Amino acid sequence: MSANQKATDLVKGYQVRILKSISEIEEFRNVWKAWPSHLYSDIDFFLTIAEAWKSAVTPHVILLLSDGVPNAMAVGYITEGVLDFKVSHKSIFHARIKMISVIRGGLLGDQSRETAAAMVAALMEILKRGEADALVIGHAPTDSEFYKLLQEKVPLLCWDHTLEIHRHWKMNIPDTMEEVYAGLSGDHRKKIRWQNKNIEKNFFGAITVRCFKEPAELEEMIRDVEVISKKTYQRSLGASFIDNEVNRKRVVTEAKQGWLRMYVLYVNAKPCAYWWGALYRKTFFSEAMGFDPELRRYSPGIYLLTKALEDFCGSGIKDLDFGAGDYYYKKQFGAKNWNETNVFYVFAPKLRPVALNLVRTLIGGLRFSARKILSLLHALELVRKLWRRRLVTEAKPASTCSKEAPQPTH
Repeated sequence: MSANQKATDLVKGYQVRILKSISEIEEFRNVWKAWPSHLYSDIDFFLTIAEAWKSAVTPHVILLLSDGVPNAMAVGYITEGVLDFKVSHKSIFHARIKMISVIRGGLLGDQSRETAAAMVAALMEILKRGEADALVIGHAPTDSEFYKLLQEKVPLLCWDHTLEIHRHWKMNIPDTMEEVYAGLSGDHRKKIRWQNKNIEKNFFGAITVRCFKEPAELEEMIRDVEVISKKTYQRSLGASFIDNEVNRKRVVTEAKQGWLRMYVLYVNAKPCAYWWGALYRKTFFSEAMGFDPELRRYSPGIYLLTKALEDFCGSGIKDLDFGAGDYYYKKQFGAKNWNETNVFYVFAPKLRPVALNLVRTLIGGLRFSARKILSLLHALELVRKLWRRRLVTEAKPASTCSKEAPQPTH
């Protein structure tokens, strides 16, 4: 389909229009805003990221219309990327591929099976035409009609056989912090209260928690959060805040829209933990958190989390979306959970993409077998802890927390 073509032939009774420019996207702003969405699929957030990555990505929004009326949308980009083949976290080789990526929360509008079938057909048609080597889906709930139809319709050789399923965690925000504690197990409640008293006792009068949310505060916020983030193991995985152009444009948009909530813990006036999230449609979406490993024994991350929860209670915030992953704190606080995929691939039914998928499947099988053996030997968690410690050690600069702080036990 040419860039100027408005719509394709009918796909399962729907017209398909692909929006590739800002002007085409803006034409449907009111429709887009009216559909409930995730932070990532909000139109202003989407356009911010598209602008920040304009040299690397092209908007590719698939719109389904019924009798000319918008019915559903898949929010995504076309990008030239790298498929990384890894054993453990060691890269073996790379392959460049062209991808169409549907972002997290990027399926908007009607979610019925009929509409989902039309969306799957439209996306597969893009792959068949050779417009991309792979379709990349971000965090699809496994009970969604879209995911079920992908399993049914995608040929075996094109399916991602290295796909991992994770639990997604969410909690309701009550009116008081006492209600939060009441929802925890007795042991967990006692542990958190002891941890909080311990850090307050050891740094009496030297603890400050600040929430950054205004545009005028951004430079100070970025400076302080970067001090913490560059010490974390998550930084080596790309799962932490980093001071770059994309994140700068993102937090500017979040602050201007009133979404930004960046909580920072200071000990002796030094930044030592942060929690980055955004308040969107009465839900706080957790993005990233981290702490200075020098203070690990005082659990600064949990302390900051509880202080933020105190701020949430009674404020009108309805939910806290922790995202996917079986981290201990998510399981303890999250009352709601469901299964969802990690990022997964559907490869085009062509020779090179299928060959890449076969190699990826083989490597993934080796990785799965290694994890299984470590699990049977009850060594998996130990290996993960040692690996995280190694990442922290490799990335760790000189400490910026007070020299007066007691030394932690590693």
